[in-house]
Amino acid sequence: MNDVLNLQDDPAATVWHKASPLLHTTVELLTNTGRYGEKMVQPAPPEGTEALLRAVGQTFTTIANQFVPFTGRSIWRDVQQGNLPQAAADFFGLTRAPRRMQLTEEQAQALQAWEERKRRLREATPPIP
Repeated sequence: MNDVLNLQDDPAATVWHKASPLLHTTVELLTNTGRYGEKMVQPAPPEGTEALLRAVGQTFTTIANQFVPFTGRSIWRDVQQGNLPQAAADFFGLTRAPRRMQLTEEQAQALQAWEERKRRLREATPPIP
């Protein structure tokens, strides 16, 4: 059912999210941009071998995280936030409604304004070489 709702809201993003994880990881590594726009390998001052090893370590961490199931990520997030009943529900396969369906109208408007501001800032910020 989520796929139907997502397909109506944003067909291109839905198809992209259904693509192979290997494709996602490859594109993220090539663009050095994670799922939420964060840098995957943080730039560091050229310190020789240490900076290279750190970049390689961050790359391997990113690749390893691709093998963690979504349910595992959700359970881990719930445990860290102290939401143990939701973590137990996730463990047994009871999924919550998509976040956009849980928001009040005011929360949805605030989220939309924040995402628009973030998009404008990203467009206005020159890329780091």
